[in-house]
Amino acid sequence: MTMSDVQRRQAQRDDYLVAVYELSGGNPLSWPSDRDIAVRAGIPEADIMSIAMNAESDRLVEFKTAGGLVSITPAGTRRAEALILEREGAGQPKYASVVLLTDEQLLRTLEPLLGKLRAALDSARSLWGQLESQPTSC
Repeated sequence: MTMSDVQRRQAQRDDYLVAVYELSGGNPLSWPSDRDIAVRAGIPEADIMSIAMNAESDRLVEFKTAGGLVSITPAGTRRAEALILEREGAGQPKYASVVLLTDEQLLRTLEPLLGKLRAALDSARSLWGQLESQPTSC
């Protein structure tokens, strides 16, 4: 097997997994058929079973029945999403992470910074007071 054969097989495996993800919406309770996956991925039906078996052995999909229905696993979902992001050239998600904190958590997080700001403000007030109390020469 040549390097181009290996690359073609890997591309077919990736296309297969992305097709399962897209057809199922990433939902493990949605079971697309081998035939639909082959059409979506552009893989010849003669090759689909060996690709599916490789994906199952990698625990990316599970066979739901002997009738050719496939379910994506959480690992398959993560891999498919990574492939989609790679293909879009993103490399990273196009969204920012949001962390929700309670007021108490926020205060605990900011307390050290607030303490430093209070100390700096007190120091500035003290210096200002010293400057105001000094006689000026005109």
